[in-house]
Amino acid sequence: MPAKLLPYLTVVEVRHAPLDFVYSFYGTGHMALKARDLTGRSIMEALPNENTPIVLEQYRRTLEARKPLAFRRIVTSPVPDKGNNPTQHTLRVPLSADGEGVQWIMSLSDLRNSPEMRDFYETFGRDRPFRQTTSVRRASAG
Repeated sequence: MPAKLLPYLTVVEVRHAPLDFVYSFYGTGHMALKARDLTGRSIMEALPNENTPIVLEQYRRTLEARKPLAFRRIVTSPVPDKGNNPTQHTLRVPLSADGEGVQWIMSLSDLRNSPEMRDFYETFGRDRPFRQTTSVRRASAG
């Protein structure tokens, strides 16, 4: 992995029963852009409500496929008719400690050359309070 991409990596730990994904590594590029460190937080605490189901589905699909998957999504603005709903490209790679199960998923979203994503996070992704995980319906494995 080229060192210049490390700031744009995240790694989530896969937790089962109920299915959840918790950041175990959150790159400094994401920290700087979003003005917060999500290490140790569930993705359900960290994402705007509108985007949580999409990201959960991407992680679930990567977990089930057990192979790298690339995703393209339109990021939903939390405020209707405000923001330009930019496109984000993400590579998700399952990681295994035992060669059988998937214990982590590494993701790369290089946002350095995406002014639309930078504008989105500067407008909507900073200084948002964390949500409690109990207020968000958890994804099921099935």
